Amino acid sequence: ITVNSGAFASFIDPNSVPECSPHTSAFINNSQAAVSYLWDFGDGNTSTEFAPTHVYENNTTLVGFFTASLIAYSTGECHDTTEQTIVVFPSATFNIDFNSFTGCSPVEIPMPLLTGAAEFHWIFGDGAESFEALPTHIYQTTLPIDTFEVSFIGTSVFGCTDTTHSSVIILGGPTASFSIDHTDGCEPASVV
Repeated sequence: ITVNSGAFASFIDPNSVPECSPHTSAFINNSQAAVSYLWDFGDGNTSTEFAPTHVYENNTTLVGFFTASLIAYSTGECHDTTEQTIVVFPSATFNIDFNSFTGCSPVEIPMPLLTGAAEFHWIFGDGAESFEALPTHIYQTTLPIDTFEVSFIGTSVFGCTDTTHSSVIILGGPTASFSIDHTDGCEPASVV
């Protein structure tokens, strides 16, 4: 009777703390008595490398749970399988678009509601900023036309951040001015 030694499958993900997408797992293979390997990353991707690195993407609005499994193959029929769950928070994605907005100075602009944000940081491009969810901002300029870049840095409930930018075009407001050629006179007075 011949008894073949079996493979023992074992691995760790040193970056196993849940984090925001994209999440990189650099797997460390601690398997013993194995001659080949098959990794299933739980997201439709596989590898036969000894110790692969894999990037997990989560573009949903829910927490992603991926079951990474490793099959360690021995020279005989004694194979072993082990698995680990990889937790990936959804990526934060925020967009603002003021490119179609043009207003005359001074103009008050309400910032849009950006769903999915739990923390808000608006940078208005003129030195002012706000940490409110729905701030309004008054833009003023003395130039004939001025462009301000509005930036938004948002943080999701999972601690994931994203930054987005858009420009606001502000036209200089009209300036009322007049002069008279006489400051006094008799009735009927003529002012030109």
